[in-house]
Amino acid sequence: MTGRNDDNHANQMNSNNDAFWQSRGYDERPDDWEEPSDPANADAGAGSDGGPLSVDYY
Repeated sequence: MTGRNDDNHANQMNSNNDAFWQSRGYDERPDDWEEPSDPANADAGAGSDGGPLSVDYY
């Protein structure tokens, strides 16, 4: 990829960037983008001890 393509890809993967939301069909980043969409899963990214979830890749 060229530098411009690298930048665009990085922006589309960064939820702090409008390009992330635009690539997913939004006009811009929603005001409530940091709020979990399902309160029952608000801690889904954490392990049982509150630490980060560990994932093994094969």
